[in-house]
Amino acid sequence: MAAAGQAAIRIESLQRLIILQVKDGR
Repeated sequence: MAAAGQAAIRIESLQRLIILQVKDGR
């Protein structure tokens, strides 16, 4: 269960970074 929680946090952080990069690019 803990591993799944950590994976979800990593996915959210990656999505945020990607969104920020896309906004900066545009």
